[in-house]
Amino acid sequence: MRLHREQEHNRMIAERAEVVWGESTLAGKKRVQRRSSLIIEACGIAQGMRVLEIGCGTGEYTLKVVQTGAMVFATDISEELLAMAARKELRMSNHECRITNVESRMSNPKPQTPNLTLVSCQAERLPFKDMSFDAVVGNAVLHHLDLPLALQEIKRVLIPHGRFAFTEPNMLNPQNMLIKNIKFLGRLVGESPDETAFFGWRIRKQLRETGFCDPMVVPFDFLHPVVPDGLVGAVCLLGEFMERVCGVRNMAGSLLITGSLTSPTSPTSSLKGSKNVSTEKVTVIIAAKDEEGGIARVVEQVKPYADEVLVVDGHSKDKTIELARQAGASVIMDNGKGKGAAYKIGAEYASGNILVFIDADGSHEPSDIPKLVQQITSGQADMVVASRMMGGSDEFHGNIFNYLRMVGGGLITLIINLRYKTQLTDVLNGFRAIKRDVFFSLKLRANDFDVEHEMVIRCLKMGSRVMDVASHEYERKWGKSKLPTFRKAHLFLWRLLAW
Repeated sequence: MRLHREQEHNRMIAERAEVVWGESTLAGKKRVQRRSSLIIEACGIAQGMRVLEIGCGTGEYTLKVVQTGAMVFATDISEELLAMAARKELRMSNHECRITNVESRMSNPKPQTPNLTLVSCQAERLPFKDMSFDAVVGNAVLHHLDLPLALQEIKRVLIPHGRFAFTEPNMLNPQNMLIKNIKFLGRLVGESPDETAFFGWRIRKQLRETGFCDPMVVPFDFLHPVVPDGLVGAVCLLGEFMERVCGVRNMAGSLLITGSLTSPTSPTSSLKGSKNVSTEKVTVIIAAKDEEGGIARVVEQVKPYADEVLVVDGHSKDKTIELARQAGASVIMDNGKGKGAAYKIGAEYASGNILVFIDADGSHEPSDIPKLVQQITSGQADMVVASRMMGGSDEFHGNIFNYLRMVGGGLITLIINLRYKTQLTDVLNGFRAIKRDVFFSLKLRANDFDVEHEMVIRCLKMGSRVMDVASHEYERKWGKSKLPTFRKAHLFLWRLLAW
């Protein structure tokens, strides 16, 4: 059987596994570091997230993920390799990590050490309950597996909106093509009998057929593990150049394979007329980064007025993710590009037909949500902005920079009013409601804080109805503002003219 052949192969190479895998040289260690960083970034792995690693081997990649503060469950079919990973964890963190061998599914899995549990199991028969993990990751493992079964298991254990990332060998690489297809060459370099490599188009198709959303396959890596230490830097620079050259990059040694699992009410289906989006269902979207001081309170305050609460996290380094989940929100990781990008990602995953955006700093009045939504449900508006000019703002008092920011916002509002013959009082407040279909029709380009006035301008250009209602803005209750008051002022003005 395939399983027994893989286990026997791992048993034979266990003591020299890192040499066989090319991880013991300087070039090999560089490859481990880069792959780990790509995987962590692709999944937005951060403190408090639940992460499943498939095929952890000796734990080289495992420890990189553990260092993010995530709760990691690392699995492998080889108890010999898991024992090496446990010893490595003991050396690195002084925590003893036992190996769990389970047959029945684990409900609400909790790590043995502060961050890590090692589990002996098959990837095709994972011992975890449905929707147990925020992310599933692995390095050079999928090409050892019964892929259709493994992908179904990955899909099963991911939460809605969960992400996956794997680095795998590229079949278009000349060396891979030879050793994966000429068996005696594969045996010479320590390959297992059943492993293969992937064509990018084929694995992407399999992921789509399994039900994953927007799978991406990116070729990378021209650094071979046997490159002499003195040439590693030069080869890395050359490799970075080659990865940018069309055609040449397709022959890179590896593929970065990423994607996500959408909820049953994904935007792809709903925008095509699906009935998944409920009538007058409100989704509150909160863009947050390092807001542990008050994110739980904001979530609790908006819940009475929402059918769904989504927190789009910008790779927080504190406990924002954990606290948001405990308060009852679904958490989605953004792509690190800024507030505008977080808005767009949140809207993609929302199941409501009315979107309400509210800041995570406690400066807005959640009880005003019905007031914003009512203007839309009554047919008076397509987008409603909560106006600080009408409702008052504590930001006017005691801080000259906040005051100047408000003055600048007033100037932008005035320019928009003159240009589009409207009578709005506040176009920059992040507290707003909009029809979901209107939001997607805007085709927003802004990824930063300028998304707010781009939304208004594009609505007005399209002939959508925009109005504002009074709402008081309180002084930020916790954390620090991430709005660059002056550093990006020229971009605000330039984009105002461009739009």
